[in-house]
Amino acid sequence: MRIIKTLIFICLACFTKLALCANDDKTYMKNLYGVNEIVTGEYADSLAVTCHNGVFVGTQQNGVRIYKGIPYAQQPVGNLRWRPTQEALPDTTVRQAFYFGKSPIQTEWASELASYYEQGEDCLYLNVWTHANDTLKNLPVVVFIHGGSYGWGGTSDPLYDGQNFVEAHPDVIFVSIGYRTGIMGFIDLWAVDSVGDYKESCNLGLLDQVEALKWIQKNIAAFGGDPTNVTLCGQGSGAGCVSLLTIMEQARGLMRRVIIESGSVALTYSKLECQPLTKLLLKETKATCMDDLLKLSTEELKKINENLNGYANYPMRDGFVLPEDLYGAYETTETNVDMLIGTNADEFRYWITEVGGMAAYKMMLPILFSNNTNSMQDIDRKISDEFINRRKTKKVWRITDYYNDVVYRIPATNQAIANAKKNSNTYMYYWTYPSTKKNLKACQGVELPFVLNNLDQNVFDEEVVDSSMANMVQSLWINFIKTGNPSTDNIAWEPFTEKSRHTMYIQDKECKMVKDPQAAQRKRLESLPQYYLNGNDNANTLRMPWIYKVAATSAAIIGVGVVVTLIICL
Repeated sequence: MRIIKTLIFICLACFTKLALCANDDKTYMKNLYGVNEIVTGEYADSLAVTCHNGVFVGTQQNGVRIYKGIPYAQQPVGNLRWRPTQEALPDTTVRQAFYFGKSPIQTEWASELASYYEQGEDCLYLNVWTHANDTLKNLPVVVFIHGGSYGWGGTSDPLYDGQNFVEAHPDVIFVSIGYRTGIMGFIDLWAVDSVGDYKESCNLGLLDQVEALKWIQKNIAAFGGDPTNVTLCGQGSGAGCVSLLTIMEQARGLMRRVIIESGSVALTYSKLECQPLTKLLLKETKATCMDDLLKLSTEELKKINENLNGYANYPMRDGFVLPEDLYGAYETTETNVDMLIGTNADEFRYWITEVGGMAAYKMMLPILFSNNTNSMQDIDRKISDEFINRRKTKKVWRITDYYNDVVYRIPATNQAIANAKKNSNTYMYYWTYPSTKKNLKACQGVELPFVLNNLDQNVFDEEVVDSSMANMVQSLWINFIKTGNPSTDNIAWEPFTEKSRHTMYIQDKECKMVKDPQAAQRKRLESLPQYYLNGNDNANTLRMPWIYKVAATSAAIIGVGVVVTLIICL
């Protein structure tokens, strides 16, 4: 049964990639790559910054100094493969900081432009954008953690570039960080390594981020930043990372504020959910021990990752790096951070394009829902079924709304409740401003061009996004980054509390405060976060009888579609 699922996944994935005709994007990203060399001659002192692990010479554009590809840790190669992140060693070498570091190993994918950039195991680099005015000191720092379902993404993606953000807000420093993804960053090797030397392997990407934050604490003042005023910002799985870093002991004291866009602790796996990827890795490589895995070349790992990326893990609730009860950890941790957290009205519609269009999406969702609810207690299965059956829209949108709530909105609300009990600077939003692309509406990620001021990155829109909407949204985010309160002269944003549940609706160039929105819907589903529903379809069994008929029909349609698309693209 899993074979059928895999075949369908591969066919749909190929069709999606071909249909997007991504050759132009691939060429653009390939041409971005360069190697930062050691500087042996003269260099511009005004563009050089001395850090504990070297002197880095950047570039300047439109009043912004740019430093790309700064190593923040020892690269996880050789004996450090699948090992916890190691601090960057002291160094005085002068190096260029002209080019982004490599993307982590991942499958090339049209919606993840960083996947077309040069990839490698040596991927632990960060980038800094800061204003060229040297008189600006002790500036607030925002650290962006990219998404990509923990298996994709990288800082070279133009959507995450900090140039336009700092040009518009010269009194804020923007930092983006790379980290290990896929089989290099989130794989459970406990069963392979009997000694326990690789017990952190299932959460290495998170430990990379911790080391990046430690580097920022040591060095950001040299760029004009205030290490005591650091805001973590993440979207999607990046927001999942920020949610986890907030309660990780290793990250204590490394942040003052967090911005969590469309993610939560729900975007994690149990130990059981992490097992399939480990088994598939051993089967694919015919490895029987860690020595066998360590002998694999980087090129072999790239091919293996491509074959297995459909099974990429999320961070594991291992009881070691992460608590097994993450919601409980939010209640009990001593962490005290300002929090801006929110979700989009139509989060799950993001996957329409990712799985190959509406036909595939309509096929996937009932299977996912069936498998998720089959593992629930009877009372919660009944709650889920009633939620779907009571609504009058098409079934695909009923299930979509279900996942919008149980994967995103309710877990985020629970995090906000726990944080508000310790810190009154807790704010929640609900994004309803839609994409202009068919069926996507306010899907996951639609806010990113507005927030990051990259208005020409029309991933979710047919044209350049509205600049007045972007200005309004950025004013809210920037005020939070600076002060812990997103309110502006024109927009009063009420803090979130368990009692009030004040939520800012961001809609059609306007903002509106709503008290406890969609309360009845929330109350019906609020017992479900205990299952950590995360959109994971690795456990799908395709038990549904009609799937075999659909598979045959879909394969025929996809085959024709691939041929037609090849003709168009070529």
